[in-house]
Amino acid sequence: MPSIPEGRPSDQTRNSANRRAPPIIPSLGALLILSPLVAQVVYDEFLWSAMDFVVWTLLVGSAVFLLMLGARSHKKIGRLAVGVSVMTGFLTIWANLAVGIIGREDNPMNLLYFGFLAVGVVGAVISRGRSKGLVITLGIVSARHFALALWLYHLLATSAALTTGVLGALWCLAAFLFLRASQRDRRRTDKVTEAL
Repeated sequence: MPSIPEGRPSDQTRNSANRRAPPIIPSLGALLILSPLVAQVVYDEFLWSAMDFVVWTLLVGSAVFLLMLGARSHKKIGRLAVGVSVMTGFLTIWANLAVGIIGREDNPMNLLYFGFLAVGVVGAVISRGRSKGLVITLGIVSARHFALALWLYHLLATSAALTTGVLGALWCLAAFLFLRASQRDRRRTDKVTEAL
């Protein structure tokens, strides 16, 4: 069975390593970072503290960094899966810090969402960002969101239940996209094996 000589990456590896993120990602990130500053200058009602700006910059900067890493994927479906995951995490953190999903932002129940995100981060690290591991990880995160949404609905907290259910659906969509990406990898590997 012919193999790739050591020290020489495959075309697929080389293409993903040389792939550059589209310049729109950092450009939109910069606009998002600057928009609250402009709003504070233009509108008297928009009052953010220095810490709000720092947290916002870290949040947007982290999302841009992760999107740029995901943009290096050689598969469109992989890039889409990373985009859905990053945006869902971004929305979860932003909503939780800004107004709180369950009650106000200082409600300790909102820490559950950060725990769910921690499960996702740990799972991504353990799976080394591989599609199969991310399917399992995001499936767990999604299931936890759905379970919390049912519990909140039972407590008659309908808006929090709806928001949590939507977040769960987005995590489920990301898991599905990673599943499709892993299935395409398997099919590609099977074709290469048959050709050899």
